[in-house]
Amino acid sequence: MKRNQVILIVLLIIALAALTFSLWRIFRNPKTQNLIPVATTTTATNTESVSVEEKKITNNTDFYEINIKYPEDSRDKNKEIESFILASTERKKDDWKVGGEIYNDEKALTKLYPDRANTAYTYDITYQTYEAPSRGTISYVFNTYEFTGGAHGNSVVNTFTFNKDGKIAIDDILTLAENNNDIKLSRVLAEKIRQSQGDMVIEDMLMEGLGLAYLKADGKTLDKEKCNCDGFFFGSNFQNFYLTDEGITFLFNQYQVAPGAAGIVKVTLDWDSLNSYLKK
Repeated sequence: MKRNQVILIVLLIIALAALTFSLWRIFRNPKTQNLIPVATTTTATNTESVSVEEKKITNNTDFYEINIKYPEDSRDKNKEIESFILASTERKKDDWKVGGEIYNDEKALTKLYPDRANTAYTYDITYQTYEAPSRGTISYVFNTYEFTGGAHGNSVVNTFTFNKDGKIAIDDILTLAENNNDIKLSRVLAEKIRQSQGDMVIEDMLMEGLGLAYLKADGKTLDKEKCNCDGFFFGSNFQNFYLTDEGITFLFNQYQVAPGAAGIVKVTLDWDSLNSYLKK
């Protein structure tokens, strides 16, 4: 083999080795790869893909701690969850700001009672997810926990349900505005709560919480003197809910229909029992 051919072969081998090494460096470098956040999931439906990404907000000072988690779901087309979260967070930050009334009151108490333990104000929002695959829905149940001193804090629930077209309201599912269905179903909820809560139930508290204590003898007309109000929206009993393939679960906040020790009260009505109330 001639000397020039040998040199050419050696040069080709060197060039091939250099190219191989360059390609290895490129694909090894994570900056050149498509990175998917750990908290992001994507699923496909018959018509479109659905993405859900978990977001976090943390804001801590020497006076308070705010820790929030919430999902950013592509089915939430009007960003209702984000609006709810951001409004709640900003309101709490404003309430607890340095130099604000609450902050100054706490500092005044600490000055008056120097041995008093500092109260770490806490505001946490977490969530749970429920799906009804047969109905193509996803529900998010948010639990907002707030502690401002005392023996324990308070929890409040808020719910959001979506399908591929956007948010679903309870009136999209049930005919509450027809034939006094809101009152009829409120009575069903009352009986379910009696069964599930047992000795925990205080009858007056339950009936007032659902508005049933404010009805006249006919069982469907509001007695404004009893409630000392201009009206009662019975549909409010159904605003916090989530869907599963088994049925609809309605949620009631602490002290709404039972003593605080009962916590968040849940009542599930299966689809068969709701059949006559469903929108066709």
